Amino acid sequence: MKILHQNASEKTFKFICVWIFGIWFVYILLDPLISLAQYPKSLYFPAGFLLKFLPKNIFYIPVTYPFLLFLKISLLLSIGSVILGYRKKWTALGACFLLTVFEGIVRSFGHINHPELPLLFSVFVLTIFFFFEDSIDTSNKDISKYSIPLLAILFIVCLSYCFAGIHRLIARGIEIYGTNTITFWVIEEGKRSRLLNWHMEDLMLTNPFISLIIKVGFPLVTIFEILAPFCLVSRQFKYLWLMVMVPFHMMVWTFMGIFFWANFALYILFFDFNVFLDRGKKPWTVSFKSL
Repeated sequence: MKILHQNASEKTFKFICVWIFGIWFVYILLDPLISLAQYPKSLYFPAGFLLKFLPKNIFYIPVTYPFLLFLKISLLLSIGSVILGYRKKWTALGACFLLTVFEGIVRSFGHINHPELPLLFSVFVLTIFFFFEDSIDTSNKDISKYSIPLLAILFIVCLSYCFAGIHRLIARGIEIYGTNTITFWVIEEGKRSRLLNWHMEDLMLTNPFISLIIKVGFPLVTIFEILAPFCLVSRQFKYLWLMVMVPFHMMVWTFMGIFFWANFALYILFFDFNVFLDRGKKPWTVSFKSL
């Protein structure tokens, strides 16, 4: 049985490295990190092992304007260096440390965004591979060594969906699927959306057809979230999963104003695009069965 990315080439691996670190570069560039310095210190509750155990005399330094500015510039420089291939091992290691600090500071103000975690762990996986790439046995011709980090990252992405679905079932129970819980969530999030507010959430109350689709899709999405790891071993299920999850993310964006664009960008890993990057291979000569 052939698995996804089994024959990944070095060119494919380098493309994914640039893609993932590029996502982080854009994310950090657009993130209003420095504005956290204006928040009241009473809202700051350090999260993560890098911040929780700071001595009292430097307890609030991570949320000062100079530190946040330094952190943002350092992140952009380290991530940019990895993208350009400059001292890739050590700049990637530095990026891992700084991104961990970044996530800890953001979460210290009560913000928990689970879609950022697969992206963070992806950087960890790539950095580990940078250090141990030369020591990996390449005698097995059936599977490329570059498939290891790609499969690991894809597994993390699938596992994050799986855990999100399981957590929803355990924490909320199956009762939420027989009530108007999803209606409340859509209206609440739609009204306070930080993105463009299209007032689409009002259709949950005025359009019975839209309301029915979202209510039926709610348990369906949960089932597919839990089954996400099967995308690694079944091409047919992978396409079925994408046919459910892509419209789900589009509807969440449209009705609730929530769009996990960085996480959504990792969907490229669900496709075996190695065939398009092979030298001398033209896209129109490639069979789509290989995807």
